[in-house]
Amino acid sequence: MTAMPEGRTIAPAAAARAQVGFDCWLGKQEENFQPAHIAACRDSYDTAMAELDTALRPAVAPRAAVPTMTTPAERTFLVFFDWDSNVLTDGAKSVIAIAASASRQSSQVTMTATGHADRSGSDDYNLGLSGHSADEVKAELMRLGIPTREIGVAARG
Repeated sequence: MTAMPEGRTIAPAAAARAQVGFDCWLGKQEENFQPAHIAACRDSYDTAMAELDTALRPAVAPRAAVPTMTTPAERTFLVFFDWDSNVLTDGAKSVIAIAASASRQSSQVTMTATGHADRSGSDDYNLGLSGHSADEVKAELMRLGIPTREIGVAARG
């Protein structure tokens, strides 16, 4: 929600695609009988949001000649999964690729893949599903060259 107002000015095409993808996703999800269309709409939204996130990312300033004692800003990347699934969609892989690229640009990197699930299953089932989802994100980050020591995993159910 915070990306859309600024995004409409900086990257209007990406913001428009994100809005259309989101509206499509919600509409198809409400109908809930065309899983492939739901996934396509969500993937369209995820891809547009990843593009919007990139456009809104501040330009990297030149490094100062004297090192400064600053803490790097924390960044959050959201990866969505289909209902009752821990399979990475193309949109999810796109977001993970952007996160991996951002991590390569920083000298101090700690990544945590935290899985969450909705409340439609039992607490034990949701905890397992959220853990498997976080593991899939970690595996994709590792496939993209991020060292395992830089990736933590947490499951929240």
